Amino acid sequence: MNITKGPDFTHCGQPVDWADQAEIDARFGQAIEAALHTLNVDIELVRWSPDDPIQAEYLNWWNIQARALRREIAARKLDGVKVTIRRRTDSDGITKCYLRFDRTRVKAVAA
Repeated sequence: MNITKGPDFTHCGQPVDWADQAEIDARFGQAIEAALHTLNVDIELVRWSPDDPIQAEYLNWWNIQARALRREIAARKLDGVKVTIRRRTDSDGITKCYLRFDRTRVKAVAA
């Protein structure tokens, strides 16, 4: 057993490898394009039932995917649009995860 006292600096200066920084699911690429071409419309990405025995695992997977989607979209450097990535549970218990792009509003400057 290796017992250390104090912090471990052996990786100092190296990029951090976060376990939750997965790539986006391959099926989401087409959904991103659909959302970009239909502004102001919620584009469904995935849904699951409250009766599913592994719904908690889906939720963990979705949280990782939502962060991956934000990174993917930020890397595209899209101007003039605002992204919304959300998860919502309907009254029947079905969880739906979606993506939407809205035009950003430009504030008028008084001359």
